[in-house]
Amino acid sequence: MFYDEEMILDFRLNYLNNYVDKFVVVESSYTHSGKKRELIFDIKKYSKFKDKISYTVLDEEPESLFEVDEKDSFDKKNSKYILNALKRENFQRNYITKGLKDASPEDMIIISDVDEIPNLEENNLNNLKNKIILFNQKFFYYKFNLKLQSFDWYGSKAC
Repeated sequence: MFYDEEMILDFRLNYLNNYVDKFVVVESSYTHSGKKRELIFDIKKYSKFKDKISYTVLDEEPESLFEVDEKDSFDKKNSKYILNALKRENFQRNYITKGLKDASPEDMIIISDVDEIPNLEENNLNNLKNKIILFNQKFFYYKFNLKLQSFDWYGSKAC
């Protein structure tokens, strides 16, 4: 899932390039809060990977969003905003399947946000067929110099 993390995407593509056959980038024209946004992904910035990138635009919202009514209490409104944001995020994550149309049953699929970068140097994925994998990753706040110590983060998943 891509929002506007261009520097992190560039790092991710370079870091995983030797291990990954195809990168699926899904960018939504809506924020998780439901605001319309400009798309910013530019394949020209990543020309080195153009043959490996499948770029998909999500230009719709999920159907099952909660309607926020002016009469709702403050807590009810907040609850609906949070649940709608989670629905939008999940909808975008599931949209990844649009970029996997050519995948075969033998392919290993890794799903993660652009800033969740698994360490594939330490894992031989060829020995892990027919399994679900959770990658224990380092947790950074926005930048690589803001690491949260002693925190297990299982962001990337594979099967």
